Amino acid sequence: MKKRSRTYRRNRLDDLVRFICFLVFSTLGMGAIGLALLAEPIKGYIEDQAFVASQQRQIDQLEKLREQQAELLNNMDNPSVVERAAVSNFKYTPVAEIDASSTTLPQVWPDLKEALADIDRIPPPDPTKPWQNLAANLAGKPKQQIILMGLGAALVLIALTCFCRRADCQSS
Repeated sequence: MKKRSRTYRRNRLDDLVRFICFLVFSTLGMGAIGLALLAEPIKGYIEDQAFVASQQRQIDQLEKLREQQAELLNNMDNPSVVERAAVSNFKYTPVAEIDASSTTLPQVWPDLKEALADIDRIPPPDPTKPWQNLAANLAGKPKQQIILMGLGAALVLIALTCFCRRADCQSS
């Protein structure tokens, strides 16, 4: 009776190890095949996402600039603010000198100048992840895609042939 329980436990442990090996080998193989087949669409997706992110950053900059311009328009009734803006931006020379020291510009005015200076500059792209670099490098190289697909298929075949249950292998 004791011998049966030991062999039963050993078979269960053996089955568990075989299942884990099968799972690891087949998953890696199918992942390699999938990466080889989808390298070009993944590269296009990554480029599209980077473009969308840069456009969103530019939209955020424009929104900030619009808010600053709206603040200037709200101060339109104060002639000193509008005149000082015209003097600094358009080289406007006032006909009558007004005491401008009594009114100060809003705090966001220097930010507006910086935003206007940087409006045409494209923001840097976000850093890429290693798997994104791998897909981008693999996209233009069909020979490497075929090699990766073959290696993935070999892993799947190894998983299917080497890690099947003994009873299944003997019956076939």
